[in-house]
Amino acid sequence: MFVQEYLLPETADFIHQQLASLSPIRVIIAPGEKDPYTNDSPYARLNWPENVDIFYQNKLTPLALATNLHLWGACNPPARGAKLLDGFHPAKGTNILLLHALRGRSSNDVYTFSSEEVRRAGFNLALLGGEHTTDIAPIEQPFHVFPGSPEPLSPFEEDGLHREAFVDIEDEVIRVQVLSLQQWHYLKAEVNITNCVSNAEAAHCIDVAMEAVIAKKRHSAVKVTLVGNPLFNLDVTNVQQLVQTSVFYNLECNLGINYDLEQLAGEQTVRGLLVQRFLARIHSAASDSERCQQKTALNFALQALEGKQVDLYETKTN
Repeated sequence: MFVQEYLLPETADFIHQQLASLSPIRVIIAPGEKDPYTNDSPYARLNWPENVDIFYQNKLTPLALATNLHLWGACNPPARGAKLLDGFHPAKGTNILLLHALRGRSSNDVYTFSSEEVRRAGFNLALLGGEHTTDIAPIEQPFHVFPGSPEPLSPFEEDGLHREAFVDIEDEVIRVQVLSLQQWHYLKAEVNITNCVSNAEAAHCIDVAMEAVIAKKRHSAVKVTLVGNPLFNLDVTNVQQLVQTSVFYNLECNLGINYDLEQLAGEQTVRGLLVQRFLARIHSAASDSERCQQKTALNFALQALEGKQVDLYETKTN
């Protein structure tokens, strides 16, 4: 529900108020890896509203939702060395598991399970947290349901599905409906500024590119990458000031170098030695990000050796 490491008291109070406003709707929480139930967590410190139930033990305990309908859950972190399903006996009727867990992977900080283990324990359905993208199986008649986060939480999750699960239980028949309410998206735009002659023109190209990528997805965060070989003195800070868009974006530079590096590396000069050493670093870079950093540093160094004004800049977010 929150990341405890970064939780402010004001945020905890806001969550408390919002859950109270849902009354008489019942809210049931199984604390997870990032919001564990500990002595200093808001789960333990706050006096939660009557409509909120929190699983506070690291063993399975039941809540009766209706006659012969039982919801079982436990809080993270797990007890050291404990096996959650060892010795578990289901209650009469329909038994549903609510848990923050990982499927098919081992971890000391989060419950782990397999669908087969949960089914053998006597559960009719497992409602699970721990995966940010949707994972439901089997599709025809779901048994384990990871709805995922309602919205992607990082650019790496943009391509995955993000859903909400609605469960209807009648006469011990379980129906699971999965819907999407997602509104936000992480998008990318690559802007070639080789033919630009000024910071203002580069800013205009960024505006045009972002309008194109968000045309059908207005609620977006855009990663803009500048590429090409600009012939003018690029001032990234000034470009960001000139960009007109109101869309949230992150600006990165992956610009080429306006020098013949192989020719320069053959020079018997300080510049030649400089280029040789940087080329070695570029070729041995462990990632594209590191390679880009080395190329940018070399570009600055060559400009400085020519007596040009060098504007150092950082990648910033507007």
